[in-house]
Amino acid sequence: MYKILIISFLFSFALGSCTKVIDLDLNSSETKYVLKGEVISGDSTHHLSITTTIPFDEPNVFPGISDAVVTLSDDFGNSAAMLHIGNGVYEAQNFLAFDGRTYTMTAEIGDKTFSSTVTIPYVVPLLGATIIESSFFGQTGNLIVPTFQDPAQYTNYYKFRYYEKDSLDNDSGEILSDDEFSNGQFNQQPFIGNYLPASGDTVVYKMWGIAQSVYKFLYSKDVNTSPNSGAPANPVSNWSGDALGYFTAHNLQQIQIVIP
Repeated sequence: MYKILIISFLFSFALGSCTKVIDLDLNSSETKYVLKGEVISGDSTHHLSITTTIPFDEPNVFPGISDAVVTLSDDFGNSAAMLHIGNGVYEAQNFLAFDGRTYTMTAEIGDKTFSSTVTIPYVVPLLGATIIESSFFGQTGNLIVPTFQDPAQYTNYYKFRYYEKDSLDNDSGEILSDDEFSNGQFNQQPFIGNYLPASGDTVVYKMWGIAQSVYKFLYSKDVNTSPNSGAPANPVSNWSGDALGYFTAHNLQQIQIVIP
């Protein structure tokens, strides 16, 4: 595919301008499938979306795949067919998920098969939160320190997010953490996002226990979308078969806090 780039040179000693036409050969990359699946401990309904990538010069409308054969299974021998409910989204119902169990999603699309296997970590109880008044990069507000005891016998990976209830503007964004330097310790660290709560705010604080492969995907996504990153690359997918995206099986806790 070609695009035409017009470059005009304006010369100070000429009354007119000179125009040069340059042909740029911008090759489109191979179309790939993008799979995003989720299983949540304690829930019995789970989803997988299947779309495809598009050429860079087309509108950001990602076609959903409606004719895949999708299954969800666990390491206890349970399995369920995931049915297409529209726009490339598949759903499994009446399939209760538990901490510590291993879940596999498999999608057959034409002659291609994609699969991913993830174990839900055992829950690390979110006990509450401590509020610390702070001035941060010129902003005054409050830091939230979630209180939990990291277990020494496991390597743990976490995702956090907090936001002002009923507000679309005040949101921390996604925050990732592991216990490389805090294994077995009681957490005393605030995880700082894009939102510094003010006194009187009602904040919803969420904590996910995620698998290592999911942490790697989310971390690589954040690195590749950072303004300080080099040339962008696809995040590290945990799907087999050269698919993009990720499959996560996790636990989720949340608390609600009124900032004093």
